[in-house]
Amino acid sequence: MVKVPQWQGNIKHRGVKLTSKGREYNGILMLPTQDKKVRELEKENKRLQEIIKNIDVSKSETSTPNNQEKPKPIVSTMPTKQAIEIFIDDVTKRFGRSSQPICNVVPKWDKKTTFYINSYNRLSVITPQKEHKQLKDPILIESFWQWLYTHSSRIGDQIDFNKTPTIKELEKRFLNQTIVIGEKRERVCEFVKVEGGVTIKVENQEGKVGFIIDSVTRKERKFLGLECVKRFCLIDWVVDL
Repeated sequence: MVKVPQWQGNIKHRGVKLTSKGREYNGILMLPTQDKKVRELEKENKRLQEIIKNIDVSKSETSTPNNQEKPKPIVSTMPTKQAIEIFIDDVTKRFGRSSQPICNVVPKWDKKTTFYINSYNRLSVITPQKEHKQLKDPILIESFWQWLYTHSSRIGDQIDFNKTPTIKELEKRFLNQTIVIGEKRERVCEFVKVEGGVTIKVENQEGKVGFIIDSVTRKERKFLGLECVKRFCLIDWVVDL
């Protein structure tokens, strides 16, 4: 008879003592504990993740052979009218109350043009000349909201053209965007920090990945962080090498 400290009262309960010999015998018969199974599963999961990672890297650094069928591109579906309307209402309420700028650097507009919601809850802009104008052209308004919906990470992001951005800011603004080098279109994959700036890893239309190279030195082209912001537009920005 034994007392169990965790149980209330002084009542003794019948207990069974497991001797060292009994423990050794049971260890032969018993299956591995649940904790051991979990550890084994975690180890196996980690091993599989490493295999998947290596496969992804291997695929990204090679082009598709000519005798193999190329994967069909993923066609993005247009957002529904209701989804756009809900999105516009949310952004309008948020920035109408705060009077803060929504963003700048919008395609087809001067990069320094800033978008905001005016006191009448209408989409407006501040031009590079600091003029405030309410947008009235429905095509321009619709184009802006469509772009912002598909680039929601830019909401509340006003680019300062006098401040050197961090790697995180460059990724937020330019990652997966399209650039044109010569006559070739490339997708921005990664910004790699190096001494004095960054190098840019891109993927071509055949799926081959590599760094942007200086046409003169034939070495990896180093960009200043501020240079990326000043020279590149969000859509189809052109790299002048």
